[in-house]
Amino acid sequence: MNHLVLSIDHRAEGNATHRTLKLDGDGVSVRCEFHLPGLELPPPRCLDGFLIGILFRLLSGRRPVHVDGALTKTCLRNVTELQGAWSLWRPGKYAPFPITARELIDTDLPSIKSAVCAFSGGVDSGFSLVRHAGKLLGEASLPVRSAVLVHGFDIPFSNTESFERIAARCRSNVEPFGIDLITIRTNIREESRQRWDDSYAAQLACCLHQLDGIADGAVIGSAHSYDMQVFPQGSTPATDHRLGGGIFSIFNDGATHSKTAKVATIAKYPELTRTLRFCWEGKDPEANCGSCEKCLRTYVHLRAVGVDNPECMPIPSLEQLAHIPTPSPALLNQIRRALDYARAHDRNGEWLRAAERSVRAYDNALRLKSVKSELGGLPYLGPLLRGVYRVGKTFAGMAVRP
Repeated sequence: MNHLVLSIDHRAEGNATHRTLKLDGDGVSVRCEFHLPGLELPPPRCLDGFLIGILFRLLSGRRPVHVDGALTKTCLRNVTELQGAWSLWRPGKYAPFPITARELIDTDLPSIKSAVCAFSGGVDSGFSLVRHAGKLLGEASLPVRSAVLVHGFDIPFSNTESFERIAARCRSNVEPFGIDLITIRTNIREESRQRWDDSYAAQLACCLHQLDGIADGAVIGSAHSYDMQVFPQGSTPATDHRLGGGIFSIFNDGATHSKTAKVATIAKYPELTRTLRFCWEGKDPEANCGSCEKCLRTYVHLRAVGVDNPECMPIPSLEQLAHIPTPSPALLNQIRRALDYARAHDRNGEWLRAAERSVRAYDNALRLKSVKSELGGLPYLGPLLRGVYRVGKTFAGMAVRP
């Protein structure tokens, strides 16, 4: 058959729930597992989350898909919008595809009486946790009842020992807020074969949708503030709400705050600060390596808000801080903003001067790249300048001869 069929299996027994996302068609057989220990959930009321979880596989395959189950019209509208956005952002990789369903449900979005918060132990999710579970927004805070930690994303699906230790640490982080920690084990990142940078929020939303029987929506911490958005990006305030459906909503949270401002809020909670986990390049998923770009950048944020000896990571050398391998202008601007924050709060030192050298080096490299680009557009100017340089050097040599 030319079209694909999306269906699921559901099993709840022994104080656990197990679900399988199945995508079948000519040459295609995908099986993504979701295991929720400690919860015996009823069958999902619709397959909104499963369609969203496999969206980028479908966008790249460009084949019609039939959902063998219920789909809300809200989800259908959201997915249609996401298809259009990603087809514009990556026209060579993604294209819209037709969607049909065994049943289309016309629902009104529920009022949010109960919510969950995605939590990895990092800065973005930690900020959203304390913001809502800690009621920092007052009546505007979402009623977060649980934090959700996913096994199979940054922690390899096969590494159960590390995950259990990380889960215990995260559990100690959330319990002071009077909420519990739900863990979800999934192989969707490995099995769905989707580009991670594009699909990570959709895959996370799929996991959160598994809880539509006990919550009305979920919070995802924003990766960047509103004035630092980068497109295309897997998670943005412009698109994350489209990852919800007619029964379960998704909220992008924290784009009103810079990364430094988020760290300043987290720093008020010593245990959360001490156990921050943000490194994805290091070999040990339980620890921050202290030397990769993200670790060095986060160290600058921590020092900027007054955490002088962060226990969550090894202390980098001044040489490392002077050569932060910044991969993009957006991340460089995070460092600039952290340094501005530090100066405004009279937090100086060798660490700050070292980080300033890193920023200057990046700026100089950008200027040199710009000059080279301009010279490349004027084919006769480069040889001319080199000729002028050689003549000038010759006359300079003659001028100093006896």
